[in-house]
Amino acid sequence: MRGIIFTTILVIAALSAVAQVDYTKTKFGKDIEADLKKSSYEIDTSASSIILFDKKDVSYALAGEQLSMFETRHRRVKILKKSDLDRADIAISFYSKDKIQDINQVKAVSYNLEGGKVSETKLSKKDIFEVKEDDATSKLSFSVPNVKVGTVFEYEYTIRTQNRFTVPTFYFENHVPTLHSELKFEQPEWFDYSILNLVKRQFSENKVESTTGSLGPGYAKFSANINTWIMKNIPALKEEAYVTTLNDYRDQIRFKLVATKPPVFKYKSYNQTWQQIVADLESDTDFGGQLKGNKNVLEELPAAIGSLSTEKEKAQAVYIWLKERVKWDQYYGLYSFSSFKSILNKQSGDAADMNLMLCKLLRHYGIEADPLLISTRSHGAIEELYPSTSAFNYPIVFAQVDGKPILMNAASDNGYNLPRINDLGEKGLLVNSQKLGWVDIKEILPRTNDFLSIRAAISETGDITGSVQMQENGYAGARTREALNDNSLKAIISSNKAEEVTEFTLENETVENENDIHKTLKCSGEFEILDYGDAVGDFIYFNPIVFGRFEENIFKSETRSYPVDFPYPFTRTLQYFYDIPEGYEVQEIPEPVRVRLPNNGGEMLYLTQFVDNQLQITNKVSVKNTYYDAQQYPVIKEFFDLIVENQQGQIVLQKTSN
Repeated sequence: MRGIIFTTILVIAALSAVAQVDYTKTKFGKDIEADLKKSSYEIDTSASSIILFDKKDVSYALAGEQLSMFETRHRRVKILKKSDLDRADIAISFYSKDKIQDINQVKAVSYNLEGGKVSETKLSKKDIFEVKEDDATSKLSFSVPNVKVGTVFEYEYTIRTQNRFTVPTFYFENHVPTLHSELKFEQPEWFDYSILNLVKRQFSENKVESTTGSLGPGYAKFSANINTWIMKNIPALKEEAYVTTLNDYRDQIRFKLVATKPPVFKYKSYNQTWQQIVADLESDTDFGGQLKGNKNVLEELPAAIGSLSTEKEKAQAVYIWLKERVKWDQYYGLYSFSSFKSILNKQSGDAADMNLMLCKLLRHYGIEADPLLISTRSHGAIEELYPSTSAFNYPIVFAQVDGKPILMNAASDNGYNLPRINDLGEKGLLVNSQKLGWVDIKEILPRTNDFLSIRAAISETGDITGSVQMQENGYAGARTREALNDNSLKAIISSNKAEEVTEFTLENETVENENDIHKTLKCSGEFEILDYGDAVGDFIYFNPIVFGRFEENIFKSETRSYPVDFPYPFTRTLQYFYDIPEGYEVQEIPEPVRVRLPNNGGEMLYLTQFVDNQLQITNKVSVKNTYYDAQQYPVIKEFFDLIVENQQGQIVLQKTSN
């Protein structure tokens, strides 16, 4: 490899507060002993491990006659507790197809104090493994040897990328505290990158150095900038309920290649608009071409579908037919590279194969349908200001069925209008130049309703006997259907029982529409719970919410740095009817409560009444608005606090003198 030779001139240097330990100039194998002697760190005295530093250097050089990008990563870690020993198991995925990427210069060492001296154990080359993950990617893995509590270990590797110059996003935050996180990025004059700083913390160092360099003998000198960003003392990322992906909220730097320029390249702009992206996809053989061609696949369709009377019936029939013929291979993909006929013959395909075919089939029956490009919740939010196909995972289908918009994903196990939960990001891009625009995904989802009804009697000893009925549609029904694959109905109901219920019996179980994904799932059974209520003298004390109770708030933190993003709106209704023992009366009953979220975003309703010797309790929780930013977190937390509080309400029955 012929490296770039630089003469450096400092242009800008912005320094902030000095960190507790300065790892800026630390080299591999140096400055180990001080951290070996530490058993905790001020940043988080309860941490199980600490990333002492995480450094990445991105540069360009010739490898043979190929201009390549080199990413060198150097990370050092201190193990503080046994629970984090697996942090020494390292796995690195890379794009190995056509040798676009490879990994080399791998080294790793562990350090321990033995007899007051530093001992080191090096990783052997024979303990480095490389396996193919799929047709395009491979994984290099190794375990740093001799790692135990108190160990400091470090590893370093370089990824070489040929003729592709997309710079990966760099994240400063990690799942454990990080003392020093550093990115150094070289930008030669023949590359124009847009650099997006998405950070909430201040950099301790942020500088740009102006340089001149050469690719080697026979090459002209060029100018470049070397950007350095350093962040210090970064707390661990905190896992929270209802987050799309933490990557959306980590301190990070993103890069977008805007243009390549002479003398190394001919000028080429990579700036695109969303309209250009859609137009390019429509004209691409492996996207729009698939929708225009593949007419022979229509010969495979059952004639009966065409005789169905409504678009809904046709859409459901096409969806079921396709899913019976083609199984999802668990891969996404933006393009479809095989003919639809060959995909049918193979009986498997990726998400792009299945959904572009679904779009083609729906159009055949006169249903208005277009591909909708989405970014899954785990893939992250779409940056509208930076148009790129890399913003998306794959296409699903946006269709107008009987005048109503629906979303369809043939790779989903749910009903025809219920994409996978991971599909439910904020929006998708419609691939149709005639009606280009963004589709609000959650606005057009069908309702998800979860209804549970109990009709029971409570005895003088506190035993409860009665019947339970469940009716679920939308994602609630999909969730229970999936659970029924591996669990009994009793096990599913048991997972929702109150914590004071240690055991119960369930008999005469019934499940309707388990395999008909387009109908409401209905389940029922007869149950008995012994000693549920506390019978003390002339009194019986019990909580009527025996199944379906929130035992604790899912939002436990007092503050939160990330938005709350429910994947879909939902309504959960619990109804209880209790016959009380003869000779007893209601002495105490919870007051009715209604709580509403701002802007009609949802409500909690708790109603109680006593009619004709029967207790009637209704508890309804609905969430309509699915997104609450970090500033609104106290509101949504209080809402669920009140749900938990009201579901803890006690009924008190008293024996009458008669």
